[in-house]
Amino acid sequence: MAVAAFAIYQGGRHIELADGWLVLAMLSVGLAYVEGGRVSRAFGGTATLCWAMILLAPLAAIPLVVEVHARTWGTIPWQAWTGFWYAGVVSMFLGSVAWYRGLAAGGIARIGQLNLAQPLLALLWSAVLLGERITWPFVVTAFVVIASMAVCIKSRVAVAASAAGTPPDTR
Repeated sequence: MAVAAFAIYQGGRHIELADGWLVLAMLSVGLAYVEGGRVSRAFGGTATLCWAMILLAPLAAIPLVVEVHARTWGTIPWQAWTGFWYAGVVSMFLGSVAWYRGLAAGGIARIGQLNLAQPLLALLWSAVLLGERITWPFVVTAFVVIASMAVCIKSRVAVAASAAGTPPDTR
């Protein structure tokens, strides 16, 4: 709720169609993470990711072909190609392999909480690297999200401990 309030506040205090698409994207990514984490327990992170890419390639190819034919392409500098390949291979592929391995090892619900910090870290890095202003709504939203993560993680430990008949870890 805090993130939605922040988005509305920062977005001119109204909701656009793009906001709905963003919510749908977040839901689909959430479902994909859960399913990918579950499947990676059986097949491993690398195999899971490769099969997902193979199965989704035909769907991704259609808009790619349409977009490539609709654009006029000039000379693309080597720095852009380097960034493209780095983002695709290192950041997306190898990062996702590590992510799925972490989901399989640490549990989807527990490790998945780390994803909530990603937008906050992106905003912080944009402030450091790009000079974005950090405003009070950002600070309040960051505090609420981090506090919510802590409560969720702590409650899962307490619930798991009580189900096992051991006292919860209070560290």
